[in-house]
Amino acid sequence: MSLRTSLTNKQYYLASVYAVIYCLALVCFFGFAYQPWTDEEHFYFTILEFIQQPTLNTLQHYEEMSTPLPFIIYGIWGWLFNSELATLRVFSLIITFATIVSAFHLFKKSGLSTMASFISILVLTVNPYFAGVSFFVYTDMLCVLCMIWSFLLLMQHNIAASCICLLLAILCRQYMVFFIPVVAVYLFAQENFRISVRLIKRELLLLIPILGFGSLFVFWGGASPDNKLKELYMHHAFSFHEDAFTAYMASSMLYTFPLLLLALKDLTKKQLFIVLPFSIVWYLLFPVQGSQVAVESMLHIDTIGLIHKTTHHLPALAEQAFWLLLFVLSALVFTIAFSTAIKNYRSVLFLVCCSWFFFLLTMSLSYLTWEKYLLPILPMLLVYGGLLFDDCLLKQFDRIRK
Repeated sequence: MSLRTSLTNKQYYLASVYAVIYCLALVCFFGFAYQPWTDEEHFYFTILEFIQQPTLNTLQHYEEMSTPLPFIIYGIWGWLFNSELATLRVFSLIITFATIVSAFHLFKKSGLSTMASFISILVLTVNPYFAGVSFFVYTDMLCVLCMIWSFLLLMQHNIAASCICLLLAILCRQYMVFFIPVVAVYLFAQENFRISVRLIKRELLLLIPILGFGSLFVFWGGASPDNKLKELYMHHAFSFHEDAFTAYMASSMLYTFPLLLLALKDLTKKQLFIVLPFSIVWYLLFPVQGSQVAVESMLHIDTIGLIHKTTHHLPALAEQAFWLLLFVLSALVFTIAFSTAIKNYRSVLFLVCCSWFFFLLTMSLSYLTWEKYLLPILPMLLVYGGLLFDDCLLKQFDRIRK
């Protein structure tokens, strides 16, 4: 075995050890007897419904807004072993282990150093939402896992496999459709924006996720199951919510902190003078706020998630200043990233930027804004953050050497 192979195996071994320790820490902190955590309760009842009544009628009318793959897979696990909530949480931990190791693999294959890869993993896993869906029975972690592999396989030019993983991700969460135009644009860029027979053949592979989800769309008669929740919420969907764009842009900076901040070292005066006033005006017009459907619900939820709820304890002016700062910083980083990526449109950074852009557009059409929904794109943003960290570290070494 070569020295390089030995070192690589050691890195993945350490990543696996970290994933195991992380999962065990969650078990020790919560315990399998922990009461159902928020949405976990109704997710659990839906899984039981799929176990007890695995019929087309259940698939068409189950009382959730998200796509069915996690409920089906958890249902199979529960049917094979035990349908107790604790048993299903064991399966959540298995998915979490696979996700952490897969994320590390993504970071290494994206060209990040071992140090940057582990720092990116740390930033990803300290996210309170990542910790929550790692242990409890949620639909999000399976979606994150599928998106990591769709992104990674696309980067490695295995388009068919990437599209299959993308379909699986969409069958976990509808809003993963944002990655369909990402794939289309990235493939076009790989051909230097020239139409060719090869490009057409590769683009046609996008029919895998399009027809896959399209079949479910026809079966449901819409983008979600035919149920009471659809009647309640869907009239708010498919219209652009500017405040959602603001929220997800600001949250992008919040949940990748401090890595994306490193991009500001490349900020030009021109970018600052253009982006700063525009982003301030945008925020004043469309500040971070709870979604209309959440505010109008019986629970009257006027936040977009955990951090926003925490900042509600600040004076109103201080809270708005906090989110304004996050939004402005994120807008500046977004501009820097795109101006760099467009010069090398066949790079990983271009793929990250396309993912970020189409994610923001897609999520702005959603009826509900929530910090947790940023999870599937976080590994992609952390690829950029890790590259920034390595670049900063390299320049520091060069300065010391000189």
